[in-house]
Amino acid sequence: VQIGAAVAPKSVTVYNPDGDGDNTSRAKYAVDGDPSTIWRTDQYRQQFPTIKHGVGLLASFAQPIKLARVTIAGASQGTVVEIRVADSADPDLAATRVVGTATLSSASTDVTLPQPQPGQYFIVWISQLSGSAGKYQSQIGELTFLPAQ
Repeated sequence: VQIGAAVAPKSVTVYNPDGDGDNTSRAKYAVDGDPSTIWRTDQYRQQFPTIKHGVGLLASFAQPIKLARVTIAGASQGTVVEIRVADSADPDLAATRVVGTATLSSASTDVTLPQPQPGQYFIVWISQLSGSAGKYQSQIGELTFLPAQ
């Protein structure tokens, strides 16, 4: 699959179907072009899914793209993410589809989808937080969305 130039989402919001958003005002930092400015989850005493299923960032694009890869930089090592495609900007989690998964490194992780996925709404869903011993938290410095050419 040929990878095209990065496409910037129209907006990025915290997606948290199980409760209030985690640091909602910082979601914009995940797509500001600077991996040193970060969005982070709240800190949890228990690992997901004990308290809730997870939390994520929902990227809305001005028009549909055919997503081939998401690059995640400045992340918490050991965080497990799913790339999910959704039909709306406020979907029910059960209505989204997992199209890619990865365990993140602290540097940069490419999440290449097995098949490019068309869609206008994509969620970077954290299903497992980084951390241990009652201090579980993850951060994301920068998301880059790369379409198939």
